[in-house]
Amino acid sequence: MGEIPAWVDGPPDDVVPQTPASAKALDWRTLRELMIPNSSGGVKACRENVFLALKHDPALQGIVARDTFAELQMKKRSPPWQSDGGEWNEGDDFHLGMYLAQRYGLVMASVGEIEKAVAQIAREHSFNPVADYMNACAENWDRQPRVETAFVTYWGVEDSEYVRLISTMFPLGSIRRRRKFSVSAT
Repeated sequence: MGEIPAWVDGPPDDVVPQTPASAKALDWRTLRELMIPNSSGGVKACRENVFLALKHDPALQGIVARDTFAELQMKKRSPPWQSDGGEWNEGDDFHLGMYLAQRYGLVMASVGEIEKAVAQIAREHSFNPVADYMNACAENWDRQPRVETAFVTYWGVEDSEYVRLISTMFPLGSIRRRRKFSVSAT
């Protein structure tokens, strides 16, 4: 492995991925000034500095979030290194460490500090795909009642007031249990 570049005037443009226009990011100089210094004036190797980079670096903003349904840290967009989508993994921790070392001179002695910072930023950007889907369904509902006759329509149960009540309550109970579990588990 080669030397970690120490850029005096910041990294060259071809090293820094372009930021989406909607992102509120800090340029590398401003972000480096926010970071906690070490005793020799460099950047202290601590989870707080990793967190600041994940929060404010244009290439890292919004990269990871916590899926509260699956209880996993997920990549929400492509990182500035070669990586498959999906779950954040050990390889992503390694590449994040390399990125931080090359861009900010932030060399971490422990991958645990990187993992802690990633976990914190992911928690701050939690999402629940099931709840998001259900909310989208509610927003786009055409107001046609279908749930109360689902048992009759799909399972051939004889239609009655009781069957319509159970047909309505069963899915609602399942959804409420899942949402309650997701909220209490976080």
